[in-house]
Amino acid sequence: MIDALEFGALPLARALSAFFTNPLVLICLLVDALVILRLAQYGLNGGRLVARMRSRPWPLREAARLVLALTAAVLAVRLSVSFLFHLETGGTARREALWVIGQTLFLHACVVMLIAGRLRPRRLTWREAFGLERRRAWPDARRGAVGYLAAVPAVGALALTWSLFLVRVGLPPEPQLVVRMLMEPQPAGVRFGMIAIAVVTAPVAEELLFRGVGLPLFIRRFGVLPGITLLSLLFAAVHFHLFSWVPLFAMAWAFSLAYLYSGSIVAPIVMHALFNGVSLAILFAVHAPGAGAAL
Repeated sequence: MIDALEFGALPLARALSAFFTNPLVLICLLVDALVILRLAQYGLNGGRLVARMRSRPWPLREAARLVLALTAAVLAVRLSVSFLFHLETGGTARREALWVIGQTLFLHACVVMLIAGRLRPRRLTWREAFGLERRRAWPDARRGAVGYLAAVPAVGALALTWSLFLVRVGLPPEPQLVVRMLMEPQPAGVRFGMIAIAVVTAPVAEELLFRGVGLPLFIRRFGVLPGITLLSLLFAAVHFHLFSWVPLFAMAWAFSLAYLYSGSIVAPIVMHALFNGVSLAILFAVHAPGAGAAL
């Protein structure tokens, strides 16, 4: 979202001023004002919202089983991929990208299947577990879109501040693995797979796991604010990317609030997909062939 090198020569105050005077950010700030006015007008029953989240059927035992099964799947895939990859001779960037896409899609599928597998023997519906209702899907998606616009100023400002801090202490920006691969010449199929992961499978799998399963458990164990904070720290940490740590933490907070207030997992999924999709669109626009960098 933010190119720290673009603002690296500017003082933090000037960089933030340039960010907040961006027309798109001004639109997002207007959305923030409208959301605040609406909440002030209609109010929110905080106790009811928290009680609804606490009632979601994800006790510690179920979450532990899910995490253990997922950990076993991760280790099995990583070991298998590592073994098979080392058997290959003359490995290419394309083959490495295919391995990354394959194992990521498999792990995301494992998350969904493991969660579905835990629901069936307990005779739980997706509505009971995640607030997922067909008739509410479109309104919840709209709430996610509004939540994305409302979160952009805060997430963007924190991302810019963190980026400038890392640059100033001598740690230049290093893009995530998927971003680095997208910036390299890739076949259309490989690029499509990476984009699908970023805007479809990752938002679905990660939100089901972290917000759908994790948030009710953390709120019951630690309370609302500590629970959201600890879960957001965990979400940022498991991405293993220092440069994205603060923006990921801020986004996770926003996703958690969207799930808490909407009661539906659709809202944070849409927010997550929009953050990833818009970031990729900016990446393509900045590094398009006409801009001087081949993709």
